[in-house]
This record gives sequence, C-alpha cells and structure tokens, in this order.
Amino acid sequence: MSKQMKSYTELATSMCPALEELIAEGDAPIDRIEIGPWFTVEAIQDLYQRLPDLKFHLHDGDIHNTYGNLNSVIEIMQAQHTVTDSPFVSLHITLMFPGMVRIRKYGLPVPRLPHSVMQQRLIRRIHQIKDAFDKLVILENLPGFPKFPIEADPQRIKIICDATDCDMLLDLGHARCGADNLDMDIYEYLSQLPLERVRQIHTHGARVGRWNKLEDAHEPMQAIDYEILSWLLERTQPDILTLEYWKDKEAIRTQLHRLREMIS
Repeated sequence: MSKQMKSYTELATSMCPALEELIAEGDAPIDRIEIGPWFTVEAIQDLYQRLPDLKFHLHDGDIHNTYGNLNSVIEIMQAQHTVTDSPFVSLHITLMFPGMVRIRKYGLPVPRLPHSVMQQRLIRRIHQIKDAFDKLVILENLPGFPKFPIEADPQRIKIICDATDCDMLLDLGHARCGADNLDMDIYEYLSQLPLERVRQIHTHGARVGRWNKLEDAHEPMQAIDYEILSWLLERTQPDILTLEYWKDKEAIRTQLHRLREMIS
C-alpha cells in the first residue's frame, strides 16, 4: 500500500435532518459525519455544539474546480478544515472546467478540449492544493457521462493518482455508473483501479436513468451494492466508509446498521 492505513474502519454518513433524528434516538451507529464545502465555518461550529460526541470531516468535492482563482478557493478550504476533524482533503477527479458539468448533465455540447489539456490542468491544481495543506489529499473517481466517459476511465484515474502521488476515495456508486458508461464488468473495472491506494469508500445506490444507463442517484443500497462492497472490503482497508444517502430516515437506519455489521 502507498501509505500506512488504520487497522479499523470508521463508519460515517452524510449530514441531514433525518440523521439528527436518529442520533437523538440513539440509533445511529456512526463514528463521524461527512459534510460538504457549502457548510460555512459558522455552520460547522454550530454542528459541533449540537452534536459534541461526533467527529465531522469535509468532502471538498468539486470546490477546486468551481472558480478560476485557485488561491481564493484554497483560503476557503483552509478555513473549513481548521474547524473540522477531517483527516484528508478529498477532491473529485474531474476533467471538466468550471460550468462544464452542468452543461453536460443537460446533454448539451461543450467546448471540446484535448483530454491531455484537462488532465494536466487537474494535476497542476492538485499539486497546488497539496502544497497548501499538511494533510493527505485523496482523489475520488467520478461516473462520467454516456457521451463523456473519459473521467471514469480506470487507467486515467490511476495515471492521475500516480502523477500526484495521491491516495483514493473510491465511490462505489460512481464506479458502477462509470463501468456501465464504459461497457465494462464492474469487477473488471474495480480491479483496474489502484485499490492499494484506497483510503475512504463512498457507498450508495445507483439507478437506471436516461439513455438506459446507470445514473449517480444516491438511492438506498441494493443487494448488488452490498455484494460489490463486500468484494471491495476483502481487497482494501479504508480508514472511513461513508454512506452517502440522506433522503429517508428508515433507509438511513437500515443501511447504517448493515454497514456497521460489515466492517465489524
């Protein structure tokens, strides 16, 4: 493995009102809560006051690709990380420029830039962020789109992780969508990823959507999702397993208890 990992896996889930209800009922078997970059410093501090027995970590996501001025983004990220228990800076492996993702989601054409140009821009930005933090930066695979699957290419993901010397946040829902967009078997797809670099896992359920392809729906996990996760946990030892689901209280409860059993 690229770096020493923990001997145990913490269970986390996404912050939402239904989760707070489960915590109040004493029925949320979690170690920490994941929050997004839209949480202000003040909002994060309020969470710690309301839920003092839990740890919070940031998933930075696309923030590194939101604005052209990376220095201002890094200042925002540093302020947020200062008031959390985030062990990592976690970023999406996105080849899109700002605004391109929204256009792609609606099936509209976007400027065609060479993949090598987009890849080098991402690598350059990741190095800048690594220089600004004294903690590990981990990179999350994205699902891509049926007409733009290149982001999900496992060989490209490996190249980017190697070029930046970053470990992985492996998103299983994204992996299922990415494999479908690339017409690959999911286990073949996962086997081509740098599994030795996995530090964190996101899990949630994908669903068939437009173009008869799997979409990143963040629905409850199904039997296939648990089967794939079990296969992956036999081959990795993540520090954190995060359920990225927030829609229904009972579904959150059921999934968290099953995930806790899987990592115990």
